[in-house]
Amino acid sequence: MQNKDYGGVRVLLAMENRLVRQGLQRALETVGFKRAVEVTSLERMISNLAALPYDVIVTTTELGIDLVPPFLAQLRQGALVHHPLPIIIPLLVNNETEYIRKVIDSGPDDLLQTPVIPSQLLSRLAGLAEKRKAFVVTSDYVGPDRRTSVRPGTMQVPLLEAPNPLAMRIAKLPEDAMTTEIARAADRLRAMRLARYTFELQWLLRAIRALYEQESQDPAKLISFCERIKTLLTGLPRLLSDDHPERILSLIDRLTMGCGILIKSGLSADSKILQGVSALIMTLSRALRDTLPPDLAATTGLAPVEA
Repeated sequence: MQNKDYGGVRVLLAMENRLVRQGLQRALETVGFKRAVEVTSLERMISNLAALPYDVIVTTTELGIDLVPPFLAQLRQGALVHHPLPIIIPLLVNNETEYIRKVIDSGPDDLLQTPVIPSQLLSRLAGLAEKRKAFVVTSDYVGPDRRTSVRPGTMQVPLLEAPNPLAMRIAKLPEDAMTTEIARAADRLRAMRLARYTFELQWLLRAIRALYEQESQDPAKLISFCERIKTLLTGLPRLLSDDHPERILSLIDRLTMGCGILIKSGLSADSKILQGVSALIMTLSRALRDTLPPDLAATTGLAPVEA
């Protein structure tokens, strides 16, 4: 740690316990970090992140009555003003398996259990300054790739070599260069999520078709699939680039309405309703694919565009 210049690193410490904050502050300052900004509530965290880009966020997983991981997941997914790529280290206040899984699902770079030992935090930061895991994207997750292996026969999921704000500060990269590199990576994450949405829309269509082909008597499954489509459609507009074709928004509206009709009609729906929803999903999927770079378009499950 002593051989690195951490003086330019922007750190946000979010936790209620004043003694813990002070202990971590002292530890960080000892190895050269400038004084971290301290907040004690989720509201203050959101306010600070809206005002200034931070390189490192260290936060307890709960602030008062608020759970922090859902907010961190939104941050990773690009739903906030702050860029989605800060180094994030949550401090677990609960060690139950399901609780830890939900924290991991928010996309942190590392985890520490409370009560945290300052030297542990310094060690983790030193490691992250040297190497950060590549990011993976699914419909619901953006964050470090934690897979130990890829199952045979599964689709190859593209990875992003995520910019490392901590390492860039240590290297004294100019602010404008950092901003450009992070913005480029954030746009790539957006496109990766769009590709995953496109893939999932088609998977859901196949699942719905199978219900009718197999003459299923389980309307709950149909409702679940249609509601998932509507959830994806709600998130699609913010994943579109500024120059997206205007007809995409019209297709989203029409498909949302079509899913509502399909839910109301149930498993006895007229074949024309299913055909209409199918056509809308495929038309929308192709329109979304056409906005993507070739390598990501190839992951959507659609046949490539003929030259």
